Amino acid sequence: MAIVAEDARGRTFLSPSDDHEANAQTTRPDLEPSEINHWPGRTNVVEYGMTDFGDLFTDRQLSALTTFSDLVGEARALALEDAQIAFAGQDRLNDNAGLADGGRGPQAYADAVATYLAFTVDRMAEYGSTIASWLPKDNAIRSTFGRQAIPMVWDYCEANFFAKSSAASDTCVDVVASALERTPAIGSGQIDQLNASSNGYPVRPIAISTDPPYYDNIGYAGLSDYFYFWLRRSLSAVWPILFRRLQTPKAGELVATPYRALDRSEMASRTGSDDHPVLVGWDLLSPKDRAEREFMFGMSQALNAMRNASNTETPLAIYYAFKQSEKSADGVSSAGWASFLQAVIDSGLLVDGTWPMRTESEERLIGNNSNALASSIVLVCRQRPETAHTVSRRDFLAELRRELPEAIARMRAAGIHPVDIPQAALGPGMKVFSQYAAVREADDSAMPVGRAITLINQVRGEIDHADSGDLDAATRFALDWFASYGWNAHDSGTAIQLAQSYDLTERALREAGVLVTDRGEARLMRRSEMAADWRPSRDRNLTTWELAQALHRALNEGGGVAETGALLAEARELTGSARWLIARLFALAEDRRMVDEARGWGYLSEAWAEVETAADRSHLAETAALNRAVSGDLF
Repeated sequence: MAIVAEDARGRTFLSPSDDHEANAQTTRPDLEPSEINHWPGRTNVVEYGMTDFGDLFTDRQLSALTTFSDLVGEARALALEDAQIAFAGQDRLNDNAGLADGGRGPQAYADAVATYLAFTVDRMAEYGSTIASWLPKDNAIRSTFGRQAIPMVWDYCEANFFAKSSAASDTCVDVVASALERTPAIGSGQIDQLNASSNGYPVRPIAISTDPPYYDNIGYAGLSDYFYFWLRRSLSAVWPILFRRLQTPKAGELVATPYRALDRSEMASRTGSDDHPVLVGWDLLSPKDRAEREFMFGMSQALNAMRNASNTETPLAIYYAFKQSEKSADGVSSAGWASFLQAVIDSGLLVDGTWPMRTESEERLIGNNSNALASSIVLVCRQRPETAHTVSRRDFLAELRRELPEAIARMRAAGIHPVDIPQAALGPGMKVFSQYAAVREADDSAMPVGRAITLINQVRGEIDHADSGDLDAATRFALDWFASYGWNAHDSGTAIQLAQSYDLTERALREAGVLVTDRGEARLMRRSEMAADWRPSRDRNLTTWELAQALHRALNEGGGVAETGALLAEARELTGSARWLIARLFALAEDRRMVDEARGWGYLSEAWAEVETAADRSHLAETAALNRAVSGDLF
């Protein structure tokens, strides 16, 4: 369609010529087959006939990448010659072991150089495929893995490996070299690859910090073949054990993958028994249910191994960033989270605390298109005492209502992003739940973790509703309406009834700039309908709702932090209620799947500290100006 070029003025777009199109035609090189393991929703390219990793590249891209891969071997030979000269007269000159065998001589040096060069080819492949697309806003290339999937892309961007682009060989060499230069060349360590479920943890005492798989969220093994495909071509002679297979192993991966759920005999081999409880009704289960049960079994084994290796002085740190998202009749939950946390409880661990950690890039693709977690939440776990007792459902709920309000208040005070509050609140809720040997339902059955998650979310909702009591009546009306109808219109009778419950009239709500009525229908006033020059200081009937909408408009529609702070400075007495309302509107917009709306509120909440600082500066500037004016009148 177009060629992106650069001149003295910057980047420009040119129409391709016949010669350009002819240059794109090249002979497809011979490649070893590497089948894409199809996971619907993750590798959708397979559904369009792209079943091999080689299919993800144009012939010209393949020609370039195979050439660079083959040149890694030639570069290694040159590095070996240089190393033999450099090591002359040293004992290391006679060390002929390769890097894979622990060598430290010329062979190992050359292997190291080849390994780092192979990493640059991998990076070139990440930006040099037909899954890499163009980012018009940034005038740049989005890599193949904007998210952990290989989706179908219709308008890809073919990078020039020899120009100034993200896929250019020089650029990729610089990126790898930069990372290497910043790696401390001190200290020592040992890395072992072990099966987590059968790990005996031979070193004691230990501190365990782990980031477990998120149920069915990401299929790392299948996606890693994208890079393994190129690494194997470059490094099979350097790391013969690592690259002895055509693809990465998949069977041992702990992930709930329906498309490769085990049959009864395979699962029996894992459990070590033909009559293990996990096999009850196995043949009657759907692939999805088999995958969940397999995941539960493996995760329980892994967590049991961790619990047995841990001690009472050192807690286990378990990172998670998998968002609960599934809605059911009794609240928001997640099969993935219920399964994972059930495994934590069943292994004899209790949740001792939670900590939020900012780990995700703000620019990541998934964050641009949905409300992904901004933080990872770290579960701090300890061994549950043998003396733990059981409680009733009523007692569990009563303790949740005592503990959660303070815990959520601490999270908000600590500046946790609103997108993370529902997820982070699971931590203190599970702390209450997991300290007991069991929570008994009314029929004396043990409460499963999935039900506990639902109750935790229910109590969190009660807290949110109770906190709204500090808002003015018009704002509480608007909040209730938004929760039910969003920005949509509904009949005026409903609006009148809701207004009366807050001792308000329809006219009062119109005058407050909250409600719009027309021909028997009512709806909330949209931000675009507010006066362009609206200021809190000039509003005789100021509401927190109006202030929040004006702050949203200022920050997300070009006003910037300074203008947003100036608005807040005129209504500082509403700072606390405005911040609470913003967080609540984010949650409601997300529940209603209003992605753009939620993103705007999330951005405002994220920038709140900067907005408050700008408000303080605006207030000081206004005070200084007033003082100068008064001083001028006096003198």
